[in-house]
Amino acid sequence: MLIASLLVGTLLLVLGLAYLGKRADQMRAASRDQEATRALQIALAGLESVRVKLDFDPEFPPTQNGQFAYSENVTDLDGLTLLGSYDIVVDAYFNAGPYRLLRVTSEGLVIENGQVLARRTVLGEFDMSQSRGRYYDLVNFQDLGSN
Repeated sequence: MLIASLLVGTLLLVLGLAYLGKRADQMRAASRDQEATRALQIALAGLESVRVKLDFDPEFPPTQNGQFAYSENVTDLDGLTLLGSYDIVVDAYFNAGPYRLLRVTSEGLVIENGQVLARRTVLGEFDMSQSRGRYYDLVNFQDLGSN
């Protein structure tokens, strides 16, 4: 009886450890998924930043037919905690007629303790025609995924 109970106990211990190991993998996957989602949201914030600059700054982008790049940090509401950053590349090649499109690539980075945990890139195209006044519509959007 003692031997049988030790075998059952050992079997339950092995099954429990296997279950906990599987849960640890699931938790790591969930954490990576959460970081990728945060990186996507930061990249989308970069596109919105470009749209706002287009609406309120008549000198933006500073180039009319080339490329222009900049980067901005994203902080928590306290203004001190760095959550990530986005890198913007504005391509004005198609800004001339007949297209009147501004292609913007935004790469969102999730940064923690100085280390990049996740990155996500999105591409947006803005309608630069003046038919709608100074409000520029995002007419095309692509999620280019993680790299």
